[in-house]
Amino acid sequence: KDVASIKDALFSFIGYYNQLLIRVDVLTRQDEAVLEQTAYLKDEEREQARKELGLLQGNVTLMQLKSALQRIMMNPYPTDGGQAMSLLAQAGISTNATGYQTSGVVDRTRLRGYLQIDEARLEETVGRSGPWVKQLFGNDTDKDLAVDSGAAFQTEAALRSYVDAGGIIPNRVAALDGSISRKAREIDAFNQHLIDYERELRRKFGVMEGALDSLEKSSQALENLNRRTE
Repeated sequence: KDVASIKDALFSFIGYYNQLLIRVDVLTRQDEAVLEQTAYLKDEEREQARKELGLLQGNVTLMQLKSALQRIMMNPYPTDGGQAMSLLAQAGISTNATGYQTSGVVDRTRLRGYLQIDEARLEETVGRSGPWVKQLFGNDTDKDLAVDSGAAFQTEAALRSYVDAGGIIPNRVAALDGSISRKAREIDAFNQHLIDYERELRRKFGVMEGALDSLEKSSQALENLNRRTE
């Protein structure tokens, strides 16, 4: 077994999973503490995340996505190891894989559902029961040569409903784009209305100025007439 490559793949998978959860937390929570768990971010990315804190606070779609992903990582999955290998935690992957901090304080990241990896336990488990670990993430339970179970399989299925064409997020983006386009058309129409209204006011003002000029001339003519008749 290429244990190193297997570990790298699992670390990447869990890393992207945690990044996604952090991203959801940044957007849905007004909590600066969320940024404390973003060690992977560069300074400019962290500053951008700070600006985006709570932009989608209370967004049910994102909160449901996070809950669904957390359930996927906690659920048991059938493997050839039976109950001895049905949970990711049994392979060293869980929200509390590394236990408590040396200070005795619970790691707050696990309270947010972020996953940790006990690297020593994972390496030992992969070396001893690699096929079972593989089945935890992707398993062909009905032997039809197609994966139909496992944490990675379920994660892909859950995310597909969000990001594929016709999915929740593309539909939401399309709806927002449509709303923006409608508002833009309304703004253009109102701006044109203002232009037309200004043009009409200028026309009326010109007519009024002409009338005033005529009145002034008439008044001057009457005044001259009065002088002649005196």
